[in-house]
Amino acid sequence: MSGILNGKDLVLYIGKDLRPIGCEATCTLSMQRQEIITTTKGSGAATNREYGSYDWQITSNGVIFINDSFSGSVTIDPTEMGDILLKGLKVCAKMKIENGATDKYYFGNGIITSAEYAGTAGQHVTYSITIKADGKLYRSSNLISETSFSEGIIILSSTTYGAGYSSISLLNNTIVAIFVDDILTTDYTFNPASAGSGVIDFVPDIASGKTIEIIHYIG
Repeated sequence: MSGILNGKDLVLYIGKDLRPIGCEATCTLSMQRQEIITTTKGSGAATNREYGSYDWQITSNGVIFINDSFSGSVTIDPTEMGDILLKGLKVCAKMKIENGATDKYYFGNGIITSAEYAGTAGQHVTYSITIKADGKLYRSSNLISETSFSEGIIILSSTTYGAGYSSISLLNNTIVAIFVDDILTTDYTFNPASAGSGVIDFVPDIASGKTIEIIHYIG
């Protein structure tokens, strides 16, 4: 039977460069949505419901293997999750369902609420992390890239003091995350269809010498 996926086909990528986590054993994406009871007096015996806000989280655990290699790219060291938690930084997380030409992606921004590391004498050191939502979860099968660095990422270097960035590649795209010098930022506005391109305006302006990374997709 074709189309069946194995556990190894579900991979978690994290951070500004969306690297896979090495030696991942399990990965779970869960989504929950609140229900709003809208039944009114006189509406009848049946209950009426509407959708409320939704929440999502990702959990992952496995064996720590530093500087492992996965799919030709260097993986992220799982101990970096603890550093991100301690620093109070937000992350961009992507779950890739690998299926050849029909790869699919769930991704969004979140915070790391738990990073656990455990070891027993004579056994491998294991890790377990939990990432909880900070905003929307996006779904796409069409990530865009202007570089060979990684899927869905544009890497820029601000050589002058500037307020924005414009690219035809961003036309009608969805911006998921922008990092300035490795820090996730929300200090920008995005016009997906302006003057024949997508335009990102930074507030405050980006100073010269900064590295900007933009994660985006069509949708």
